[in-house]
Amino acid sequence: MVEPRDLQIASASRSIPSPVTNGGGSGGFLVAERLGSRRNAALTAMIATDREGLVTQFDSGAEQLIQASAASILGRALVDVFQIADEDRAWFFGGESNSEDAKHKRFPCRVCDAAGQARYASWSRLALQDASGNVESIVFTAICQPHSRPESPAATPWCFLEDGDQAMAIADSSGTILSANRSLIDLWGFRYESEIVGQRFTRLFKRGNTDDDLNLQRAQSELTSGRHTAITRDGSEFFVETAMFGIKTADNELSFILLFKDLKEVIQYEQEIRAYTERLQAILNSSPECVKIVDKDCRLLEMNSAGLVIVEAASFKDIENANVLEIVEPESHAIFLKGLSDACAGRQTLIEFGIIGLNGTHRWMETHAVGVKGLKEDPEEMCMLAVTRDVTEQQKAQKQLVALRDKLAHFARLGTLGELASGLSHELNQPLAALELYANAALEMNEEQQSEMRADCLRRVSQQALLAGEIVKRMRSFVKGSPPRPERVQLNSLVTEVIKICETDLKSNGVSIKTDLSWDLPEMEVDKIQIQQVLINLIRNAIEAMGSQPAESRLIQVETTLHQARICLRVKDTGEGIGPEVSDKLFMPFQTSKADGLGLGLAISQNVIESHGGRIRALSNLDVGATFEVELPLRAGRQGERDAEARP
Repeated sequence: MVEPRDLQIASASRSIPSPVTNGGGSGGFLVAERLGSRRNAALTAMIATDREGLVTQFDSGAEQLIQASAASILGRALVDVFQIADEDRAWFFGGESNSEDAKHKRFPCRVCDAAGQARYASWSRLALQDASGNVESIVFTAICQPHSRPESPAATPWCFLEDGDQAMAIADSSGTILSANRSLIDLWGFRYESEIVGQRFTRLFKRGNTDDDLNLQRAQSELTSGRHTAITRDGSEFFVETAMFGIKTADNELSFILLFKDLKEVIQYEQEIRAYTERLQAILNSSPECVKIVDKDCRLLEMNSAGLVIVEAASFKDIENANVLEIVEPESHAIFLKGLSDACAGRQTLIEFGIIGLNGTHRWMETHAVGVKGLKEDPEEMCMLAVTRDVTEQQKAQKQLVALRDKLAHFARLGTLGELASGLSHELNQPLAALELYANAALEMNEEQQSEMRADCLRRVSQQALLAGEIVKRMRSFVKGSPPRPERVQLNSLVTEVIKICETDLKSNGVSIKTDLSWDLPEMEVDKIQIQQVLINLIRNAIEAMGSQPAESRLIQVETTLHQARICLRVKDTGEGIGPEVSDKLFMPFQTSKADGLGLGLAISQNVIESHGGRIRALSNLDVGATFEVELPLRAGRQGERDAEARP
């Protein structure tokens, strides 16, 4: 484009010949010719008209563009000389302003030479005024590819330079800028297109931008893009996103379209996002609790400083994208996965689990978790946002509290030592009574000849005496607070032995007993004597509960079953059942409905069962009587206690 200052000099001198029959021009036109030669592949033509649009001057570029003699150009309407389409003619007759926009407004349209062959040109215009400010003439500048004969405007790169917000330029195969639109000129702070036309496109960028994105050879076969540091006319730096691709004209000449986007707002937005992220990270790091984000595949996406301390990581990079199960204790994997599944399903959850830090430290954690979206490539994919608290010290305190409670219970046992001494006679009454019966029988038979029956009675006397001794020993251990002494026993065998022990009491009270014992019961670890005493106590209570019932309806049923690694024992009777007034106090010490009872039997039984990690409860039957149900783990001790606590 010819700079306006050159044209003003030509106009003020009034030295422009009219008409110029040789196609030559004065100062301004010569500048245009020199400019056209710098463009190499681009052809520049300048035409001056009067206010009516009739051609008064033109340069050699115009003559070459129109392919006609001066006589056929001068004095004719410019729109007729170039065969401008009707829909494009309005631009050539309007907007004769000298504003900056008018001076550099580009208008693309198709033109035809004298032979009717079409090409595509990008036009600009400038109105020249006299001393009074009246329009005296208009100078038009056309830029187009020489020798091109496009069938449509889309066949040439010049059609890309229509006015718009997108900064654009056209470069030839060597990277020399052929033309640029107004948006690019304004973005780089230039005043005129001529300041950059004819220069390498790399002139727009900061030195050192040798990125492959600016490689012309790559751009011939593919669209290249990238971010670069641009340099304005006054040397200021700013960031642009550059896209570049090659196209060919109808004459098979290679050109490049360069598109530029000002990243000022994008950079500002990114800076705001970065600042917001840093603030959010600072807030998370200030939390004394561990805050972490885990995806549905157990991958750790984020963790704050407090969490890094807990897992003993020097930085987040040490554990980024790690599988969380590598930190969670194996015994807690199922609990953690269940909590993760619930959170990713949109349910709030609370889980407790153990972890092993990177340095091998064991900790116990309590986690509140919820599901969140928008943290993965798929915005709908749910992740778990978890706030985790280290409750290791609380767990230790809880264990200490349990130990203290056990000590207090032991002191309570010592306080009831006097009452338990009375309970000894209560517990020993039955085996001692059996000893008396067997001894009397042996004496009677001793008067006769020796027999196998007498020998059996004497053996039973011996067994009952031993049992009485064991009861005394275990009662002493109970008072001292000693733990159970487990041994492997088969519950069905233990039930059979107890029934034999209670056989005399059952017969003397007219009570029938039936058993339904599960044949596949495994052995379990229990204190045999203690469990035996519990069973004896339950059968004796059942006998006494049916004292007011007719003899034919007095029935005890003993059942054993296996359910989820726990053995269940049930003793059912057909007595009066359990009244609501005593159901809540049934297992409390010294609570009894018997005139001669101390109320220690069920309290002792409950203590024995719970010391094995089991539980005992009493239920009223739907028809008549009551059922006492005992559940015991296969192993006694701490494992049994944990199993019991885990049950609802």
